[in-house]
Amino acid sequence: MFYESFKTLYWREFSSIHQGVEFFHVNVATVRRWLDGTVAIKPMAEKLLIVKSFGYLPNDMRWRGFRVDESRAVLITPTGREFSPKELESFGQYQQLIELVMDQLLTMVMASDISFARIQLALI
Repeated sequence: MFYESFKTLYWREFSSIHQGVEFFHVNVATVRRWLDGTVAIKPMAEKLLIVKSFGYLPNDMRWRGFRVDESRAVLITPTGREFSPKELESFGQYQQLIELVMDQLLTMVMASDISFARIQLALI
């Protein structure tokens, strides 16, 4: 990683030198030297900053544009939608509920005179 890239990511993720000091577990002078380019940036510090910047998501094309806001504990999609861990966990339950309702609806349709077209119109 080049010095300018590190500096840009650093200031995007941290609002002070001291936040970086706490995150990297180094002293103030080390962070200042990294930021002013007088010392080479340690490879592990680069990797940690990249991981923090991308919000701990895998380096995979399918996750491009997604990010994690640690302070609010939400996953943010490329379109700006936000999902909490509780919402993500409940998606499976919603899917099961939808399948159950659809099965019951299909059973009711098969057992009655109601045409499937009428039910589709009612759902719209």
